[in-house]
Amino acid sequence: MHYGDNTEKRKTSSSVKVNVDTLNSAHVASQFTEDMYFINLPTFRIDQEEDLKMLDIFCNFLVNESPYKKLILISGSNEYKNYFCDKFDMKTTHLYDDGFSSKKLGFRKTEAGFTHKEKGSLQSLLTDCLYIQDSPAGYIDFMQTYNTYRDELFKYGMSKYSNSYYDTFITRNKSQAIDIIGKELKLHKVYYQ
Repeated sequence: MHYGDNTEKRKTSSSVKVNVDTLNSAHVASQFTEDMYFINLPTFRIDQEEDLKMLDIFCNFLVNESPYKKLILISGSNEYKNYFCDKFDMKTTHLYDDGFSSKKLGFRKTEAGFTHKEKGSLQSLLTDCLYIQDSPAGYIDFMQTYNTYRDELFKYGMSKYSNSYYDTFITRNKSQAIDIIGKELKLHKVYYQ
């Protein structure tokens, strides 16, 4: 579920140059150690803060019951970063001021109470990707971790959301795009500064 081996990195002829300034800092990077794990929480916002309530149970379980005790939250939502980092003593990369909200969710999500999705910019994405790639910290795939621990999560309080479309959405999907990227970054060098 986590990916820590990023020793076989190289630049090839298929590399693409992207002209985006990143905000990477040696001071911030020095906080991310090999006993820590990057994680991205999906930033779909749901009526009555159902997303926060469910992710709260998930994070509480991770830091108290799983091997993933020290987390580094990457997310397109500063609200999530403030809330989860304060509550669970997580680290984060940066609070970015260039995020945005998208209300283009599709009929099923809208009918299920999803209101919008908070997203970050290309600059914040690339900054976080460089931290993931160049850090000794591992990477956790949110959906795979949720599905692996789903039975335990239900015993931990998630059962009250068993009829939630959010639970269905997580269990039906394999990985978020950022999780696919995060896992790849731990295996192969993708970004060069």
